[in-house]
Order: sequence, then structure tokens, then C-alpha cells
Amino acid sequence: MSIFKSVSILTGLAIFLLLGCNKGEERIAPVDPQEDFAARIAGVKWVAKNYEAMMDSGKITLSGMSDDGRVLAMEISGDTVGTYPVNENSSSLAFYGEPGKDSIYTFYTSEVPEVGDFVGAISLTKVNRQNQTISGNFKLMLVKIENDTVRNYQVIDNGVFNSIGYEVK
Repeated sequence: MSIFKSVSILTGLAIFLLLGCNKGEERIAPVDPQEDFAARIAGVKWVAKNYEAMMDSGKITLSGMSDDGRVLAMEISGDTVGTYPVNENSSSLAFYGEPGKDSIYTFYTSEVPEVGDFVGAISLTKVNRQNQTISGNFKLMLVKIENDTVRNYQVIDNGVFNSIGYEVK
């Protein structure tokens, strides 16, 4: 998948999330830690207060927004237990954005030499089709690209999603 195709897909997803996340019924993350969607972004804890997941045509989309408006979204290129790489050559995608800033970060790229052999991946550890929930973990390096050049990056690690309900499309 080309970098431009991925960026356009993620830009569309970002617009949908930023404009559409407050419309209709929202899922409010419960206090129970077994249902967290959380990660550490640039060393700072991020917790989704609103989130949703959808399974469609063998892919899972998971998106969440923190109480301060930061958005993290992932499209996993499978719907079974396993580990899915997130890089410029995979069909799994990820996006991170902050409100009010020109800071849209997309999938991992090998063009960031400061981090060495970082491997981004999303692991589905449990897919419960009866109860329609997913669980897993992730680590990502997302980059900001301007004029075909990497301008900045965000390391997202210690990512977890536990017993997140999903819709089937």
C-alpha cells in the first residue's frame, strides 16, 4: 500500500472520528480496568473515555478519544487471534491526532533512524464472537509527514484494549 493511499485513508478516518465521535450513541469507558482502552503516548498515559469498535469484512477498526480530545484509531487487517504488523508495507493502519494542533500522525515508517529496529504491531489476544468483544495490546510508532518528509514521530507503547464491545457490519 502506498504511503499516499494510507495517508488519505487515515485522513478520512480522522475527519470521521473528529467530527462524528460526538454524534449518536457513544460508548463511555467504564471504571472497571478490565475494559480499558489505554496506552502511553510519548511517555504520557492516554485513556479513551469514548470508544467504539467495528468488525467488517475480516478487519477490525478500533477508535477512541480521551477526555482532552486526543484520538487514537487503528484498523487491524484481521479478525482472529494473532499479531498484525503496522508499517508502511502492511495493510493494518493507525492514526493519532490532537485537537487544535497540526499534529496528525500515521503508520510506522523506517525513515526514523533515532529509534532503530522498532517494530509496530497490534496483537489480538481474544476475539469473543458470542459476546462480540475483543482484547489485545499494541505498540506503534506513528509519524507526521509533510511534503513527503518525516517531520516528527510519536511512540505509542503499553497499549491495551480489554473486552471492548464491537459491532458487526
